[in-house]
Amino acid sequence: MKKIISLRTLLYCLPIGLLILLILLQVFLGWDDPMTGAVYVDPDQDEKYLESKTNRMDWEEVMAWSLSQKVAGFRNHDRIYTTRTVQRGEHIFPLKTGARQLSEAHYRVWNYTRHPVVVPLFRQYDIDDFILHNNITGLLVIKSGEIVLETYAAGNSQQSRWGSMSVTKSIMSMLVGAAIADGSIKSTGDKIADYLPVLKRTAYEQITIENLLRMSSGVEWNLYDEDPDWKTAKSMAFAELLEFIGSKNRISDPGETFNYNDAEVNLLGAVVAAAIGEDLATYLEKKIWQPFGMESDANWMSYAGGLQTGACCISATLRDYGRLGLYAMRNGRLTDGTSALPEKWMERSITPSKSVDNYGYLWWLNDDGSYAAMGIYGQLIHVNPADELVIATHSAWNSPMGDGYYVHQTAFIAAVTAALK
Repeated sequence: MKKIISLRTLLYCLPIGLLILLILLQVFLGWDDPMTGAVYVDPDQDEKYLESKTNRMDWEEVMAWSLSQKVAGFRNHDRIYTTRTVQRGEHIFPLKTGARQLSEAHYRVWNYTRHPVVVPLFRQYDIDDFILHNNITGLLVIKSGEIVLETYAAGNSQQSRWGSMSVTKSIMSMLVGAAIADGSIKSTGDKIADYLPVLKRTAYEQITIENLLRMSSGVEWNLYDEDPDWKTAKSMAFAELLEFIGSKNRISDPGETFNYNDAEVNLLGAVVAAAIGEDLATYLEKKIWQPFGMESDANWMSYAGGLQTGACCISATLRDYGRLGLYAMRNGRLTDGTSALPEKWMERSITPSKSVDNYGYLWWLNDDGSYAAMGIYGQLIHVNPADELVIATHSAWNSPMGDGYYVHQTAFIAAVTAALK
């Protein structure tokens, strides 16, 4: 009987002992999340960090930038790359500061792979921690159309334009909707080779606009940097890129397999440009930027021939990031009730396909009905229609992606949503 009691006691005490050991390890070994924040760079000194950057769309170079170069470079795409200006109009969509301000939002991280037990139980994070941990250079929270939190770091301000990276893909999705609404494109079922005949008699001959919107063409493509073809494609002129992807083989039926890649969204941009008969930046200006009332000019990275890169790199202010979230939430409706988007376009855009359950028409989808435009190095427009909530960030993560950043971002969004209920 005594042995049984001893065994039960041992089994009861073992988890407690391990927990105490983990606490001691955290205390004595200094386990903790690194929270240094984005490097401050005086905007007047940006030039010295840009001296080696000369009109190259070379993302290998970006990945080698120092943190100071990232801060200076991300807010100066127009001084590094070929860009096209997207001009603001006379009307500005008002963003009022709400009487209620978000001063506190606390969260814990439950699945941080670096130390998944110690941190969840004994570390609570707040807004300042999130800004520091995720190298946030601009954070905006809009609730029911009013700003409840707005803050900047690393030398950024309300006037700072910042590279959106793949956030641009979601904007590209809305431009497809605009082209359908004005009749330039018949439907998402149109074959892309009808707009780009050079793709006939290639693996893309039967691919539709819908397939590209859902990243499910079924054509062979590898996003990862170790693929030499991908390294080559990143530095190509657009005409060369068309020839390159036209040489690819089909590896699955269209619509069956999700395969995230930039090249096919650039291809989608070319389809829209061919359909509308003008460049994408001008179309964005006419259909969304000026009618909705963006506050500042933006710029859009372009190929040497003038076509904008559909997958990447519109640079805009944080408040205009927020307005883009509101535009999506409203299905593009203006104050007079009109919209440049087809009816229920955003509803279609955030409906998952059979190939993947967390991706729509170039939007990332969440289980709670919210959705997001996301870009590497932490760019984000989070949209939650049910709670009338938009969260936008400019960020300068140390690396393009990272689980440690994402879990903090997810937990922070959940905390903000709960705090503003």
